[in-house]
Amino acid sequence: MSGALSEMTVGSTTGVGGSGGGLQKAVIREAEGSGSITCAFNPTEYRISKAAKWEQTPKQSAEEAPAAQFMGTEPRTLSMSLLFDAWATGSAIAGDLDLLLSWTNPTESSLDREAPRPPLLNFTWGRNQFFKAYLQSVTVTYQLFDGDGTPLRATADVTLKEVPDPRGRQNPTSGGPVGNRSALVTEDASLAAIAYREYGRASLWRGLAALNGIDDPFRVPVGTSLIVPPRGDVEALS
Repeated sequence: MSGALSEMTVGSTTGVGGSGGGLQKAVIREAEGSGSITCAFNPTEYRISKAAKWEQTPKQSAEEAPAAQFMGTEPRTLSMSLLFDAWATGSAIAGDLDLLLSWTNPTESSLDREAPRPPLLNFTWGRNQFFKAYLQSVTVTYQLFDGDGTPLRATADVTLKEVPDPRGRQNPTSGGPVGNRSALVTEDASLAAIAYREYGRASLWRGLAALNGIDDPFRVPVGTSLIVPPRGDVEALS
């Protein structure tokens, strides 16, 4: 299996941001909750990555490399390093870091619904409104401590992965062919919803589940990437 990856790195200005002449603070906030972290120090750069997924099946008798089949496009990722410094700001950093780490855990409301998932997040910086995402990974490095061990400075390496908005996709019943693509399970996009969106029939979720090797279609974690095969393959298993 191989993939094509593109990456864009954007550097920040060191002083003024935005047309208003004031420094704009970057913020990470919960899309459906009240938790948020305002960056005391804006990132010096952020990286946006995008990948295309291809598959190749080797054959022993092939004289050349096998043909590649496009399987779909992968969600974008947004990566950055954030600095937390109590000496410079006069504010404790432990609370923000604990909140950042907690965003990899399922929310209480999702556990109550028996559909556990971490919160969806939005990263904004001034006029820049980025895609809705979940926290794929975070690594915190503690670098400076008070006499009692209280952290005073830390760096957090953060990677956010896009949760695509299902709205606006072409209705497959309008005549557009459905090929081998990918779809992401979200809170608002269950197997049945994806089947309706891609094929125009919610009942085709059974074949979609079978072709993706899903044993329990009612407990598919949010963020699961599904292969969307041609309609005929799904109908045959539904």
